[in-house]
Amino acid sequence: MDWYKKVVQLVLFIAFVPGVLFILPQHGRKFTVLMVHAVLFAGTSHFVMQWLASQGLIEPMGNYLKCPAGFRTSEDGKEDCIPVGTH
Repeated sequence: MDWYKKVVQLVLFIAFVPGVLFILPQHGRKFTVLMVHAVLFAGTSHFVMQWLASQGLIEPMGNYLKCPAGFRTSEDGKEDCIPVGTH
């Protein structure tokens, strides 16, 4: 279970709720403030998750690094994963 990723996402989400730590822009309309905080959360979350994955602290998103059980990487490079026992 990858609970570490969930905890980091929760902390980032709480930190980017307008008014918890900061409000950007200071005197902006409600929609503008929400959009700025949403974009900041998305960008920060993306780069933090990428960094954590590069450090080996969490598993990267997707299954592009290894094949599932019963499959192997093809030698010719035409397909990413092929069933075990086929050429």
